[in-house]
Amino acid sequence: MITHKVLTLLFLVFALAFAELDLGIKEDMSVRLGKTKEGGKGNDNDGDRQYVWSSIVKLNKDKEAKEVITDSQMIALVHHASDEMNADADFKAAPAALQPSVMTALLVGDEVYLASSMKGDYSFIYEHNAKPKKGKKAGTGEIRAHVPEEIKTALGKAKEPPRENDQHKNDASCGEVMASYTYLLKNHGAKLQGQNARTIAWIHDKSKNQAYDPCGTGDKVWGCDAFCTKMGFKVIDTKTPEDKQENIPGISKHSQQELMTPALQKEVAEIRDTRERKKEAEKKKKEAEEKKKKEAEEKKKKEAEEKKKKEAEEKKKKEAEEKKKKEEEEKKKKEEEEKKKKNKGNGGKKTPGVSKPAAQGKREVTWQA
Repeated sequence: MITHKVLTLLFLVFALAFAELDLGIKEDMSVRLGKTKEGGKGNDNDGDRQYVWSSIVKLNKDKEAKEVITDSQMIALVHHASDEMNADADFKAAPAALQPSVMTALLVGDEVYLASSMKGDYSFIYEHNAKPKKGKKAGTGEIRAHVPEEIKTALGKAKEPPRENDQHKNDASCGEVMASYTYLLKNHGAKLQGQNARTIAWIHDKSKNQAYDPCGTGDKVWGCDAFCTKMGFKVIDTKTPEDKQENIPGISKHSQQELMTPALQKEVAEIRDTRERKKEAEKKKKEAEEKKKKEAEEKKKKEAEEKKKKEAEEKKKKEAEEKKKKEEEEKKKKEEEEKKKKNKGNGGKKTPGVSKPAAQGKREVTWQA
C-alpha cells in the first residue's frame, strides 16, 4: 500500500517537473518576411513568408549515465517540444495552412536541436518547388546557393535507384533538414556527419499525435529517410516507449539560431522584386486588355446604335415614300372615278355650250325670196 502511494507520488512529482519544462520553443521571425510579417488572412500575397519554430537545448549530462539522454527521453522531449509549439500564441495566429505539424529533435553531443517542419510561400532549400502553383516552374533538384554543403551533398546523393525523384518529396522542408541547417549555422559549418547524431520526430495534426518516422519511409519516393541515411543519423525507432516517468536531463540553457542569412535574404529580396515587377507588368497588361475590350465594346455599341438609327431613318423614308405613292394612287383613282361619273351623267353626249369653231376664210350667205 505504501509502495503504491510512493510510486504515485513520484509519478506526480515527475509529471509536474515535466509539465514545467521550458524548451524555449518559439517562432523564428527571421524567415517571416513579406510586407507585414503578420499571419492570418489577408496576407496571402506577401509571397515570401516562412513559418518555423525552433530552439537549441543544452543538456546537463549525468556523470553516471552512459549517454546524455535515452531514446525514450528523446521521444518525451520532442513530444513536449511539439506541445510547446502548438500552445504558442504565434502558432495559433498563423494561417492554418501554414502551421507546421511536425517537430523534430536532433541530438548532437549534449545539445538537442529542435526544429519544426517549415511551411511557407517558397522552397527554402530548392530553387523551385517540386509541385509548384499553377504557372510556376517545377523544381528538378536545383539547390539554392546559400544551403550548407553537407546538406547539398546529402540531398544530391539521396537520389538513387529505384527511387529517382529529383527532389526530396517535401522539398526538404522537414524538421530533420531544418535541425541540421540550424546546427551548421550555429557551429559555422562544423562537420555534422560522423557526430553519432540521433533524431526523432513527432507529428501533431487532426488525426495523429505520436512519434513519427522520417518522410519517405516505405514510400516510392525518397525524403528524410534517405537524407538521414546520407547524413549518418541514427533514427530512433518510433515503437520505443515514451519516457513519461523519469526526469528529462537537466537543461542548462536554451537559445535560438535564426535561419535567415544575409545571402538568402538578398536572394529572396530579388525573388520578391522580380515577382513584384512581374505582377506590375501583368497588372498593366490586364488593364490594357480591359481598356481594349472596353473600347471594342463601346465601338460595337456605337456601331449598333448607328445601324439602328440608319435602319430607323430608312424605314421612315420608305414609309413616307409608300404614303406618298398611296396618296397619288388614291388621287388618280378619285379623278378617274369623277371623270367616269360625269360622262355617265351626259348620256355619253358632249357637254352643252361647246361648239365647233367655224372654218376660217368662209363667209355665210343668206338668200332672201
